[in-house]
Amino acid sequence: MWLPAVTIAQAGEVPCVEVSALHTGGMIQREYAAMEGGRWGEKVDMTMSAIAFREPGSSGLWLFDAGLAAQVEEQREAAPWWFRLALRDVRPGRPAIEQLGPAAQNVSGIVLSHAHWDHLSGVVDFPHVPVYAPERELTWAREQKAGRHGILPALVDSAAARFRAMAAEPRADIDPFGEAGDFFGNGSVLFIPVHGHTPGSLLMLASACDGRRFLFIGDEAWIRRAVQEARKRPWFVRWVADVEAEVIPRELTLVRQLASRLEAVVIPAHDRRAHDAVPEYPSFAGAPRSD
Repeated sequence: MWLPAVTIAQAGEVPCVEVSALHTGGMIQREYAAMEGGRWGEKVDMTMSAIAFREPGSSGLWLFDAGLAAQVEEQREAAPWWFRLALRDVRPGRPAIEQLGPAAQNVSGIVLSHAHWDHLSGVVDFPHVPVYAPERELTWAREQKAGRHGILPALVDSAAARFRAMAAEPRADIDPFGEAGDFFGNGSVLFIPVHGHTPGSLLMLASACDGRRFLFIGDEAWIRRAVQEARKRPWFVRWVADVEAEVIPRELTLVRQLASRLEAVVIPAHDRRAHDAVPEYPSFAGAPRSD
């Protein structure tokens, strides 16, 4: 697989990264629309976010997903009418590039959890930054018509123009998953392939420098309760949202097993409450205190 420049940890150091969340928009959704068997009266605060991570002492930043772009309204207007209807409740916030300010020039690359529009939207704000994902994810996304499975072709084309393919290798330490990609070559960030939501989806396991582990699961589930109960999305959502919906409960069971074994915090991409465990940019989990 492709690897960025490897940083070799000094003797006695445990390889780790600093992690931060950039919330770029959101919406309020009823729980029944987020998971099978969800409660009709329960409201869920949903976020559209990008996760920034960096090696300690480095000014270079990497993003896991790109969040919503500065020109998200233009992207919505270019989508099919029925897709715009589905997106009517999304509230754009401050895009990642605006939140990063001058640090935006330090973004080295964007790794995608998957190619749906709300994860890919912000790549257009970083036109010269490489975009990383498994080859099969890009191939699948380029075959979809506008709106189908949450794909907007213009965004996929933008990513394809600077695409870098990623692959996983067998790893015994990622059990019960069988393989992962070691991003920095030192175990601090692992990308785990899954395929229930899209063919080339990725989970990110990040070991923060404060000793915590975070397992960012993209859209394997939209909310934490769905992970806890291994529930797929309701039928009226999964027909358009998921490629292999029947696989998702099994993959969520593996997520729970891995998180339990490693004592990792599980964070679905859209669950705003779950993101409370991660500092918002410009703060980073695991970064030295400035006072």
